[in-house]
Amino acid sequence: MLDERFFAHSGTPRSGKLLELGCGAGNLSIELAKRGFEVYGVDFSESAISWAKVNAASELQNINFNVADVSDLSLYADSTFDVVYDGNCFHCILGEKRAVALSEWKRVLKPSGMLFISSLCASQEDLVFPAEFNASTRILSEAGVPYRFIPTPEAIVTELQTTGFQIVNQLVRTDTPFGHINLHAIL
Repeated sequence: MLDERFFAHSGTPRSGKLLELGCGAGNLSIELAKRGFEVYGVDFSESAISWAKVNAASELQNINFNVADVSDLSLYADSTFDVVYDGNCFHCILGEKRAVALSEWKRVLKPSGMLFISSLCASQEDLVFPAEFNASTRILSEAGVPYRFIPTPEAIVTELQTTGFQIVNQLVRTDTPFGHINLHAIL
């Protein structure tokens, strides 16, 4: 199901070339294609991309899906997309790879392009600490393996601004144990 928060901002494009990061089985990509976007999707999982291709074909949608790391989009030229859509991928990127990913997203966006991010976050005062959350690094682990970065909303905004993005819309929801941020940003 399509997250309507993407369309909540009046400046959100209603068509154009759109890249979905971490597209999984392609459900969101399919919905965006039905809305009129020319959709491309990337995921690091070969199985997910296989499912996405089957799902798109069953819905009669022509979507270009590729296996790729969201921090290395070298299969796309500079200034290719009107929209880069991250629906819950950014919080899965850890450490220095976050800056690399943002630089790649900026590179593939057209100069007037929009980045949409939907990511976990938590303000310091609202944070409920699960057993495997390191409050100093803000890394969530499972069985000792780091797998999520849960920054404050302000830290995410700073990351984007440092990369050259201008935030044009922001919505922060507080949930338990973590909140969520939706950002629309332009170059």
